[in-house]
Amino acid sequence: MNEAATPAVPANGTPPVAPAATPAVNPPEQVTLTKEAHDQLLRDAARGSANQRKADLYDRTQGKGSGHFKPAAPATPPSQEEQA
Repeated sequence: MNEAATPAVPANGTPPVAPAATPAVNPPEQVTLTKEAHDQLLRDAARGSANQRKADLYDRTQGKGSGHFKPAAPATPPSQEEQA
């Protein structure tokens, strides 16, 4: 095993080249949409925003935890065999 230090300049006399630096920030990804797809995206976002507002208003007026759907009660009480 050779313990000698690595020379700063290679044997052929050319100085070493530093590796290219990676960019500090990656460029943002972009998507190109047609006008129809852009309009549909805006409509979907508006619809989602309106539905979220309705859900928030419902939660505020009805109260959280008292869900709209309640478990159905059994039609007949369970028999002794079913309980065992």
